[in-house]
Amino acid sequence: MATPIVVQAYIQRLCRETGTDADTVYSKKTGAWYFLHGTSTIEVFITSHLTSHGTVRTFLRCFSPLQALPLTDEKKFKLFRAALELNEEHLGIKLAIDNKKEAMCVIGERDTDGMDYEEMVTTIIDTGDLAQKLNHLMKSYFEK
Repeated sequence: MATPIVVQAYIQRLCRETGTDADTVYSKKTGAWYFLHGTSTIEVFITSHLTSHGTVRTFLRCFSPLQALPLTDEKKFKLFRAALELNEEHLGIKLAIDNKKEAMCVIGERDTDGMDYEEMVTTIIDTGDLAQKLNHLMKSYFEK
């Protein structure tokens, strides 16, 4: 099992391999690391949840804001419909609203149980790749 300490070590390794200082991209305020992927920012953090069986499951979560929520109901409906349609197409990654940011976000998640370094990197990269793709799509669709 990749414990939170092991995942932190994976993140340290990723930073070393990409020439980034992990302390520079880490925010104590949010408890997350922030990576740039093209024009997208990926927020990476570790979160644990108590299950109904009393066990703890730990996840690597990656967030990338895409689009501020539109002001009109018509544009919100179009955004929500587009998000639901895109959710059906992409496995392991979803679109959701981040209430704190008032934005649609790409979210990649991976249970850390059995996760190795390469799987962690893939989760982060897949989140960034989809955010890149959808950033352009959302902007062209909703900024008309």
